[in-house]
Amino acid sequence: MTDRAPGWALGPWAAPHLLFNFLEMWRGRSPGTRSWRPSVLPGPMQAARVLLYAAAALTVIAALDAWIAADGTAGLGQVIALSVLAVPCVLLARRAAHPGPWTWSAILALETFSLLWQLGRIASGDPFGLLGLTFPIALIVLVARWAVRGHLRVRPWQRRNLRPRTADCGSASSY
Repeated sequence: MTDRAPGWALGPWAAPHLLFNFLEMWRGRSPGTRSWRPSVLPGPMQAARVLLYAAAALTVIAALDAWIAADGTAGLGQVIALSVLAVPCVLLARRAAHPGPWTWSAILALETFSLLWQLGRIASGDPFGLLGLTFPIALIVLVARWAVRGHLRVRPWQRRNLRPRTADCGSASSY
């Protein structure tokens, strides 16, 4: 066993653990310490993620229904146009678990676009546009909740696990 790397002395399952410890130390945290982020998402954020996935699934189902109605390759363009909202819904639902500074704004922008899209469906005489209004309105209400805003709007010093900088940078009078 002397010809192998030090992590392999513990078995093949130890190497990923050593890599994880190295990455944690590289990020500036000591291995085994807990992150500043809570491990459980706020309740409204969990509901918003479920609604984002459901909106993506319903959008893809509607796009496939339009393709079947168009009968063949002529409906492929309709599928692409109708499933435009599905990709950002899935990406933002995945991103909401580990947010960045733009996640909250991106979800609001996507749902505003979806809200306008549903209003256009109502204006064109589609009765299901009224049903489609429920998803964007519910998502905007959920994302506007205080707990979700606190979870999604991450400050830069929180992201790097640092304290906010102060004007006094360690002078003797600050002790």
